[in-house]
Amino acid sequence: QDASTSAAITLAAAGEGYLVVDDDATEAAANSLGLKCQDLRGETVSRVLTDEVIGNLSTRVIVFQDPTESQFLADYVVFARAPALQYGNDTAAQQKLLDRSTGVGVCLGWGPENEYVTTCNQHGKYVHASDFNTNLALLSNTEPEA
Repeated sequence: QDASTSAAITLAAAGEGYLVVDDDATEAAANSLGLKCQDLRGETVSRVLTDEVIGNLSTRVIVFQDPTESQFLADYVVFARAPALQYGNDTAAQQKLLDRSTGVGVCLGWGPENEYVTTCNQHGKYVHASDFNTNLALLSNTEPEA
């Protein structure tokens, strides 16, 4: 897994109507059914953060997680419509997401402790060290934003 995993999860969270697939056979089958697919292999979160995509993502929740550990929070990312990326790996996307965040919110996952906590706090986000959390979507009682 690489940064394209974060790009795929973020696009899925934005609910853009794309089917996220991880192999050529599934992509071919989806295309034969007329489903929209987007090849995200080699992509980064920065490159998928179009105005349309970013407008569909939460301004209160950001998940910073190593893509090799995405099995722990990927379901919550989609549930909360939260962007997902590894802290410090895509600084342009990271800054864009933090700058557009509004109100009090949360940064889930983890990064280099002092820098991560300081940066998130400066943008009104508390940190929850949850990079190995399972079933957060199931255990959450979060109402959708109005």
